[in-house]
Parts: sequence; C-alpha cells; structure tokens
Amino acid sequence: MCIEEYIPYGKDNAISREHLCRVARLSDRKMRQEIEDARKRCPIINLQDGKGYYRPTAEEKSDVEAWLRIQKSRMNKIREAMLGARNYIQDVSGQLSLFD
Repeated sequence: MCIEEYIPYGKDNAISREHLCRVARLSDRKMRQEIEDARKRCPIINLQDGKGYYRPTAEEKSDVEAWLRIQKSRMNKIREAMLGARNYIQDVSGQLSLFD
C-alpha cells in the first residue's frame, strides 16, 4: 500500500489521521506505521497544528523546514531523557552500554 496516494498536496488540503484511517480502512496504529514508512519515500508533513497531514508543494518549503526543526527538537528531547537510564546502566554494570 502507498499511503501517500491518500495524502493530498498542500497545507490547505491537509487530512486528519482519523480520516485517513477511514478512507484507507486501517487501524490508527497501522496508519502511523504506514505514514512512518511513506516518509522514507517522500515528505509528509504534520505541523501539529490540528490541520493534519499533507505533502508539501514547491511553495511550502518553509513548512518542510519547520517540520525538520520539530523532529530535531524531539530527537534532542529523547536523547536527553535517555541520560538517566544510560547513567544508571553504567553505574550498575560498571561499563558502557551498547547505546553509547
């Protein structure tokens, strides 16, 4: 399945994940996985502003840049959140973990 075929171009045409699930007849969990897989093939944007998912047009380059900043921030927060667990593993075992 190519879920990107269900996702329109342009922010003004954004579609909610709930609507995507109904149209594609997939569970929410499966839809999230399909979107994750599709993002490896093409940009699928959701700016967390309640408008939904869309594929950007050439004029929406700034939206792609904004989405990348959001994702980078998430990565950094996850990395920081892992510090306590990583330090614990190192302290308990006296060695570095495989996650270093």
